[in-house]
Amino acid sequence: MARKKKINKRKTAIYIFIGLVIIAIILGSKLGKLERIKNENINIVNENKIENKIENETNENIVEENNNILTTSNTPTTQEQISSEEKTVENLEKEKTNKERAIEYVKNNWGEDDSVEFRIDEHSEKDENGNYIVEIRNKNNTYLIDKCIVDIETGTCTFLYSY
Repeated sequence: MARKKKINKRKTAIYIFIGLVIIAIILGSKLGKLERIKNENINIVNENKIENKIENETNENIVEENNNILTTSNTPTTQEQISSEEKTVENLEKEKTNKERAIEYVKNNWGEDDSVEFRIDEHSEKDENGNYIVEIRNKNNTYLIDKCIVDIETGTCTFLYSY
């Protein structure tokens, strides 16, 4: 009888050990997946920051190039050429101020919130009616929270996913 109890205790200990090993393997795989997701999100955030920085630098260079064309042009040009170049610079500046105004409208309608950022996606910045599409994103993980359609002419904001 004592020998059976000893064997049963060993079997129980082995089963418990095997169970703990299985639990450790499952937890390890879950933690690995979470770490990969975290790293992917960090990479996405870094890529977005790099893309935004490159895009901002590109936009600044375009404005600088257009300004340089207007101020340092030594070649003879007609008044019409100068006028069209001035209109291009004005359009770029107007476009920039309209984007800024659209973001300001959304900020004012959204309210004070330090956990979000407001931006206009360069790929889909306007809808078919010429209204700006402003995205409200979580600052920590850049997840999309809401989108807002802004009509600059009337100053109206329409939230798409009203929570």
